[in-house]
Amino acid sequence: MTGECRKDGAPRIESALKHFLHGDECCFECRLLSSILGLIVKRGADAFGVKEEDIREQMHDQYWFRGLISVLRGIGFSVLTGHSYPEPPSRLYGTLQSAAT
Repeated sequence: MTGECRKDGAPRIESALKHFLHGDECCFECRLLSSILGLIVKRGADAFGVKEEDIREQMHDQYWFRGLISVLRGIGFSVLTGHSYPEPPSRLYGTLQSAAT
């Protein structure tokens, strides 16, 4: 999910989502990522009991689109690097606070 599209130089995740929504031209890697994102959107729609068309319509909102990109980048980063926080945030905060003193 990192890198740039070879065709337009935009971030790969952004090009893939634009291809998914509008069929914009992009490189092979972005088209492949677009297919994967399509499956994720379909599964998410099924899981939350909404129509895939409603999610696609919501993705046209620029703020929602940028937020989705940020969330997907965060998920990709945590999956690729193996970072996760098994403790609840309040306990993690207490642990960090006691380590700082």
